[in-house]
This record gives sequence, C-alpha cells and structure tokens, in this order.
Amino acid sequence: MEENLLGYLLGALDGAEHDEIEEKVSRDSGLRDELAALEEKLAPLQAARWDYDPPDGLAQRTCQLVADRSAAGELAVQPASRDQVSDGYEAVGSNAGREWTLFDVVIAAGIFFAAALLFVPAVAQSRHQAQLLQCQKKLGVLGQSLAQFAEMTNGWFPSIPSTGPYSVAGCYAPQLMNAQLVNDHSDFVCPGSTLWKQVHIFQVPSQDELTQAPRHRVIFLQRTMGGSFAYNLGYVENGQYQPLRDRGRSYYPIMSDTPHLTTEGHVSQNHGGRGQNVLFEAGNVRFVTSQTIDQESQDNIFLNDVGEIEAGLHADDVVIGHSAARPSKFRPFEIRLHFKFKRQAPRDDD
Repeated sequence: MEENLLGYLLGALDGAEHDEIEEKVSRDSGLRDELAALEEKLAPLQAARWDYDPPDGLAQRTCQLVADRSAAGELAVQPASRDQVSDGYEAVGSNAGREWTLFDVVIAAGIFFAAALLFVPAVAQSRHQAQLLQCQKKLGVLGQSLAQFAEMTNGWFPSIPSTGPYSVAGCYAPQLMNAQLVNDHSDFVCPGSTLWKQVHIFQVPSQDELTQAPRHRVIFLQRTMGGSFAYNLGYVENGQYQPLRDRGRSYYPIMSDTPHLTTEGHVSQNHGGRGQNVLFEAGNVRFVTSQTIDQESQDNIFLNDVGEIEAGLHADDVVIGHSAARPSKFRPFEIRLHFKFKRQAPRDDD
C-alpha cells in the first residue's frame, strides 16, 4: 500500500488506481495519517521537483555507481567517528557496534526519494502502455468479428433497432455473441477501464435475458452490455435512419473506448483521461488524444453536428455512443421532423 500512496502523491497512478486510493484514503484515517507522513517527508523535494528535468541516463548511472562502490567495499557501513560527531552530526541508531550519523540518514532518504521520483512514474508509464496495447488488441479482435458479421449479413454491421431492449448502441455485443463470433465476454472490457476490476464477473446478456428481464433490469443491462467500449450510432439520410455498412474505410471510426459524459469533449476515462483507442472500419486501431480524429475535420466523434449524442446528420457525421445511447430520442416516424427542426437556422424574433 505504501508504494501506492507514494504513487498517488507523485501523480503516477492511472485514473482507476488514483480513484481507488482516493476512496480508501477518504474512509481510512490510518491511511490519511500515513499519507500525511509521506507528504511531509517529500516536502523538501517538492520545491525542485517540477523545475528540473533529470539528465538522460541519471538512473542508470546512479545504479552503476552504487554497484561499483558496493563491489569495492566503499558502501559498507562504518562506525561514526568522533570527528563526525564533534562536527555536529549526531549518531543515531546502531547495528553491531556500527552507527549511522544523521547525515547518513538524510543522504539515504534523499537517494530513496530521488529514485522514487524517477522510478514510480516510469513504472506507471509502462503499465499505461501495456494496458493501451491490450485494449488495442481487444478492439482488433472485435473489428475482425464485426467484419465477419458483415460478411454474414450482406455487408451490414450490427444494426440498432428502433424499439425494444436492443435499441441502444451496446446491442452490438450480444449480436456478436449470438452469432458466435465472440466467445469470451472479457473481449468487451478494456484493461484500462474501471470495469476491468469486475471482468471476472462481467457477462454480455443473452437475447432471452434481455427480453424477459423487468424494466429496471433492462435499463441496467443496456448501460453495461457494451462493456467498456462504444459503438457507432449510424446516421440519417433523406429523413431515414441508416445503420452502418462495411465499406472497408481506414478513416471511418466504428468503435472506441467509451466516452465520459461529464468531461469536456467527452474524452474517455479508460486510459486516465489521456485519450481513447479508436477502431476504424478497415479494422485498424489508433490511439487519439482528443475527441477528434484529426485537426482538419474537427469532428467530435462522440457528438453529431448539432452537439447531440444521437445518430449523425449525414453519412460523414460520425457519432460513437456509449452502451445506453440511442440513435434518436424520438420514434422512427418522428426522426425526419426532429432533424429538420434542428438544422433550421433560428429566426430573428427567437
């Protein structure tokens, strides 16, 4: 736990771990005291922490120096001399007649925290990269399954019905499971998401479970059945809703890490708010750091052209929706009127 508290203080934990430690600290007074003690010990280093970047190779050179000195016997603990004590360094502790001075303790603590400042962020970054790659692998597996689904349905990806328990973006998951194109429920869970903690119990609901569940249970299943990924909501053309068709485009997003609904731009929190993996129609996966795919289009992939989490207003208006998102808040025969009014310019007297 102490290393997690240190990582928390140094800002080296990812979003899920940071939130977990924060929750534990808020409930445990002992952890709060321990955190305060660590913070006090780090205080002398904080003033210079953000002002200087460590030189390249510092950690490696430091470890090599320690190894060389240790091999030469220069790091053996020696008894404090009378001169050291008389110079103002009070001897503290003892070990078989050999004493450390206060100066030794300060130097050792400085080395420890300096190493922590270098090591803990490096470990966190390594863990982040590993989770990112695992997430990309899972999206790649889902991309292959979606392509196989399209081959079975004359080129159509899983469509979102207008009514019923399947009428949300997360319906892609049970459709792939029902078609036996995905057999492992964990393929729908990103290792960088908070849902990963419950991956051992996560289940994509079956068709029977969805159709037979009471209303409150259906709402819960709709929110979770897409796992920690989001799916394209389709678009409206000539007043008619259009599901996705596989055209093999390497630039057209069809899935991503699920967006966060309360953050600016809805950037996913699956990877600590740094961005999201995006699966494209051709099966390629790319990590993007904002809600847009490129700077030229400036198209928010989580909102349509009028800022709604609904189907796109045209074929190029990409909207990737969270599991419970619907293509429209209105019934099918109202879609044409809904989008017509939304696209009208406001009147002068409004």
